[in-house]
Amino acid sequence: MVETRLSDLDYCYASVELLKVLENNAYLRNERIRTFLEQRASRETRIVSLVALLFPAVLLILLFGFPGNFARELISIENFLFRMFSLLMLGLFIFIFCFLLVYHLWHLRLVEPLRKKLTHDLKKELLHDIKKIDEHTESIVQKSLFTQPRVPELYLCTEILPLLIRYFEKGLADFMKEAVYALELELKHTGHYHHLVPRVTFLQRERDYLQNRMAYLNKLLK
Repeated sequence: MVETRLSDLDYCYASVELLKVLENNAYLRNERIRTFLEQRASRETRIVSLVALLFPAVLLILLFGFPGNFARELISIENFLFRMFSLLMLGLFIFIFCFLLVYHLWHLRLVEPLRKKLTHDLKKELLHDIKKIDEHTESIVQKSLFTQPRVPELYLCTEILPLLIRYFEKGLADFMKEAVYALELELKHTGHYHHLVPRVTFLQRERDYLQNRMAYLNKLLK
């Protein structure tokens, strides 16, 4: 493949560019999930609000729906505005109480099948978009730059590779082994850049995600 014919310096540059694409894909994935969660929460809130609104609506119908009842008495009294205000406050109180009650019931495990059914279309769109992003991510992860790395795994990140590039460009190294050796000497004797070396690289986190993709998404989207 063309990738194996890259010089060590070009390998570093190419790896940095691909890692940036991976980071952008992860950002797009997280943004898409965030959008889905907002859409789902908005739809569920509207459903709960409509159900809760039924109770004060039924109350008003009962109060005004029969001849000679509360409606006629309300019109005949002098403190009409006060009575109307009291009625609205009562309706508002009932709505808030019903909203909190329905919201609690909505999140019970018993109602979970209904909840999933009412947001199924949103989840279907999400999984379709995530699949496209992940297919692109997997195609990058499988490139020989990463499956046959020229540097230790912990150095395959956008924080460390630019340091190796600097060694090449300043003439401090001609080959990858020399650049890695110079970096490790600097890490050992000066302590510089220690904070840049990750415990787990972003590349490895993406590999782990791809291996357990559906388990991760199902846990996140509960």
